[in-house]
Amino acid sequence: IQDLLAAFGEDLPFIVIEFGNEYNLHPEWFDGDINNWYRMLEDAGKKVKEIAPKVRISTTYGGGQLPSVDILNRIPSVDIWGMNIYANDNPSFVIDHARPLLADPRLKRKDIKFYISETGADSFNAMTGKVDEKMQAEANVRIWNYLLEKADTQIILGVMYMGWMDEWYKTGNPLSHDTFGVKMDVAGDGVMNDEFWGFVDIDGKPRETYFAMQEAWTGTRSLSQPASVWVL
Repeated sequence: IQDLLAAFGEDLPFIVIEFGNEYNLHPEWFDGDINNWYRMLEDAGKKVKEIAPKVRISTTYGGGQLPSVDILNRIPSVDIWGMNIYANDNPSFVIDHARPLLADPRLKRKDIKFYISETGADSFNAMTGKVDEKMQAEANVRIWNYLLEKADTQIILGVMYMGWMDEWYKTGNPLSHDTFGVKMDVAGDGVMNDEFWGFVDIDGKPRETYFAMQEAWTGTRSLSQPASVWVL
C-alpha cells in the first residue's frame, strides 16, 4: 500500500482504501486475540493518512451488526464502516441502530459513516431445487425499497449487493455450479447458496435481477445501460 501511494503521489485514482472483510469474526487469524487485528487496522490507517491525508479508510464489520462505541473509539483512523447484512429482505434496521450510535456522547468521532457492504438474495431456490430468477429479483427489489424508505446519507452512504457474477469456486468443484446451501436468514428461501448470487451468470448473461434492479434505479430496462452500484 505504501509503495502504491508513493507511486501515484497526489494523483491518486481512488479515494478509499478498505482493509479487511469480516476480520472481526476471525480471531484465529490473529493469534486468538481480535484486539491484535484492531491494533493492526489502526496502525495501517494512520500510515495511509500520513502519506495521503485525503484518502478515506474503510473496513467491513461482520456479524450482521454495527461495531460498538468502544471499537469505534479504538480505531479512529477508520472513516467508513461497512456491514455485511443478511436479514431476510429488510436490512434497514441498521439505519435505525446507527442513528443513536452516532449520537452517543461517548463517541469521539461524530463524522463516521457507514455503508451496507453486502446484502441481497441468491437465485437458487432450495425448496424447488431449481434456479428461480423471479425469487431473486423480487427479493432484491424489496431490499432496495425498504432501504430507500429510511435512506439517510448522513448516516448510511449506500449499499452494495452480493454480487455481480456467480462464483463457482465457493463450494465443491470450481468447474461446476454446485447447489450446496446453508440455512441462513437470507431473502427468498432462507438458504444461502454461495455460487448463485450473481446479477449475471458465469458467462455474463444477465439474470432477471439485473433488469429488475436497473428498473428500480433508472426506470428503464436495457442491456445498453448496464446495472451498476447506486448509492442511497
